[in-house]
Amino acid sequence: MPAGNRHLARQIVIQTIFEWEFRENDPQKILHYWLKEFVSKNLDSVFAETLFEIILDNLVEIKKQITCHAPKWPLEKISGLERACLYVGIAELLYFKKIPPKVIINEAVEITKEFGGDASFINAVLAAVWEERKRK
Repeated sequence: MPAGNRHLARQIVIQTIFEWEFRENDPQKILHYWLKEFVSKNLDSVFAETLFEIILDNLVEIKKQITCHAPKWPLEKISGLERACLYVGIAELLYFKKIPPKVIINEAVEITKEFGGDASFINAVLAAVWEERKRK
């Protein structure tokens, strides 16, 4: 499946995280609802499911990265949308080595803009995570 279909997959994962944090329902059930809603859009559902699983499995580490790279912004003070965008971007930076970091950051910034969030904040945090990763 072409990488272009991953944009919608990322949007769905962000929507799923936002809803899950807001409603505290079963996250897998929420994801599958959104995947069914967009199945006709030629969506990369395998990428969405894999990304979401990685986020759930590594949420403690992902939150730690946010806390480390945005120390003046406690997690609960970051909007739900921006937090979800950071979860997706950080998960990709840390666990999807075949996707170029510039693509990951650009996608997170663009999706944040589409949903009306602070893209410069997302860019700064993800760039800091990427810089640290490059040093290791």
